[in-house]
Amino acid sequence: MNDGMCASARNLDLRVRLTLATGTELTLTGAEVAGFAVEEGADGALLPGSVLSAALTLDLNNDSGQWRYGGSLRGARPLVGATAEVFVLLEEKALPCGVFTIESASAREHGGTMRLSGRDSIAAELAGAFQDELTYPATLDQIWRHLVSKTRYVWSGSLPNGSAVVDAAPDWNGATLRRAAGWIAQAAGCFVRVGRTGALEILPCLGGGEEALGPDAYLTLSDGFQSYGPVRGLKVTPVGAEEPFTLSDGVGETVSIEGNPLFRQGAAHLSALAASTLDQLKGLTLNR
Repeated sequence: MNDGMCASARNLDLRVRLTLATGTELTLTGAEVAGFAVEEGADGALLPGSVLSAALTLDLNNDSGQWRYGGSLRGARPLVGATAEVFVLLEEKALPCGVFTIESASAREHGGTMRLSGRDSIAAELAGAFQDELTYPATLDQIWRHLVSKTRYVWSGSLPNGSAVVDAAPDWNGATLRRAAGWIAQAAGCFVRVGRTGALEILPCLGGGEEALGPDAYLTLSDGFQSYGPVRGLKVTPVGAEEPFTLSDGVGETVSIEGNPLFRQGAAHLSALAASTLDQLKGLTLNR
């Protein structure tokens, strides 16, 4: 698929599956879509604790008012609240680009397009307050699964560092599900996102290898940051402590954790939790 996308000559098409709030499903092609853009939600390094939400802008051809209220394609149906699944077709192979909920629809007077804007499910699904009803001590994996149970996501997989123990109920202080998910992911050495098909994913910041990106693998390069790493240390300021403590395993970058209620001063497993978090991050390197 990557080779085909980077070829000098490409035969591309577009499909959008637009499911309106009424349940009506419309399949749109390049004839109905003027263009789209996806903003991934990452404007820097993917460090532990990031919870990413992608945004979509989708421009529909509206030259005869077909997407206005009462138009031939929209009718009297609302566009806000619709679900848009976007695919790029490369020689009949569908490449999913994400699943998004439409939050706004706008069209300029006498203009030829209708713009739909939306975000993936992270923004709405993790907006509520996290109600922690677990009995402690609990493992990081148990806390994560309990959080996911408060959502409509279906989780299947294992959490890195999931066996680490949190001794007492953290003071979440009214945190949203998204904020709490970030704290759990930080302790796990991971970041959280929704994948291209709309499924919840938690991914290690430290991947299984490096992929060199050369001119044959990209069309445009914006060189905006320096290389980072490798990570060799962790500096933790536990909740309730005035001073941080640092773990080190050689010379390199140090990741800082502060304000995370999973790391609490005086907890029996605090040192073990910090050490296992560092184990998940050691060697993390981000190339230019």
